[in-house]
Amino acid sequence: MFQFRVRGDNQTVTLRLDQLTASANITAKILEDDGRVVTTRSLDASSSTLFATLATSGTYYVQLNAAGTDTSYRMSLSTSATTTVTAASAGGSSTMSFIGGSSGADTLTATAARQTLTGGAGADTLVGFNGFDTTFKETVASRNGDTIRLFGGSDVIDLTDLAFASLKPFAYSRTSSAGSLTVADATHARTISFTGNFSVANFVAVTDGHGGTLISFH
Repeated sequence: MFQFRVRGDNQTVTLRLDQLTASANITAKILEDDGRVVTTRSLDASSSTLFATLATSGTYYVQLNAAGTDTSYRMSLSTSATTTVTAASAGGSSTMSFIGGSSGADTLTATAARQTLTGGAGADTLVGFNGFDTTFKETVASRNGDTIRLFGGSDVIDLTDLAFASLKPFAYSRTSSAGSLTVADATHARTISFTGNFSVANFVAVTDGHGGTLISFH
């Protein structure tokens, strides 16, 4: 079960499952806070998207029931509103991707390992799992203004358009409880805010294998 909160009436939510096997069959439901079903649909490799209009602001849930015992998938959830998303355990070999879909200040929270958080157009807050193994994935341009909380352990930040081949040395400014990491290549320069006590030595860069840069905690 995955919980998300929407601020604003008559907002559209899009649920998508990627990386499904050919034989996968998953029943997806969006539920209101009291358990009433907003919409439901069977999703598979050929039809993997569910749309719904949420009449009022409030708390909603996504429920996924797979026909198999260990169906692998990557779930993306986006909305047209300012949103708070809290993810429950992925289960099996599944990974979850949560996408802030509005231009407001979304808050996305991972509550299990192997989840991916991607902010929207606004200055979002991305909260990693307290057991780590969270991926914060973004382009450099859209990451600007976001704040990352609970970064450490096996977490990584994947900046897909920050060219590792022309990566410049990181710079970090900090207070006792927060700080800002400046990242740059030959064409980009952006700042990522963090809560916590870090130094520039805590951030290690490697290639992501696709031209971008992975930043891990050291």
